[in-house]
Amino acid sequence: YRCVNFPGSWELYSTAFEGETVLDPFFFKDEHDQKWLFVNKQASLNAPVDCELHLFKVDSVKMNEITPHKQNPVILDSRSARNGGSVFKYNSEYYRPSQNSSNGVYGKSVNICKILKLTIDEYREEMVKSIEPDFHAGLVATHHLSQVNGSFVIDAAFKKL
Repeated sequence: YRCVNFPGSWELYSTAFEGETVLDPFFFKDEHDQKWLFVNKQASLNAPVDCELHLFKVDSVKMNEITPHKQNPVILDSRSARNGGSVFKYNSEYYRPSQNSSNGVYGKSVNICKILKLTIDEYREEMVKSIEPDFHAGLVATHHLSQVNGSFVIDAAFKKL
């Protein structure tokens, strides 16, 4: 859907993944002007939703042309598969925030993963930092990181009293 008049008016825009359970999608345009969709997909009705990261090369946000990555799912691990924000560039390198949702805890912590290789045939990343919920009293989870104009924002959850 896309917003026609915020906040209450929306219209159908694309049905690329109709009938599938997809979460936390984001688009990324690389240095070669290629457009990518990073999305988490549920493998089956009873499977967890935070274990599989899928990549697709797309023509635009309309997604008229979608090419699945050859390694899909490119990550199969609840400790790092689920997106935790959009890819950002730092010191000429690209990083993907991901969620650690292991041991049944949604958004236990945020990982910063450096993208080492991104082509239609290969995807590799390495975790370079984990942001644990230990930077403020009462925090129990962190699960999203966004970067805009050089500033970072992190989403965190407090323990319910």
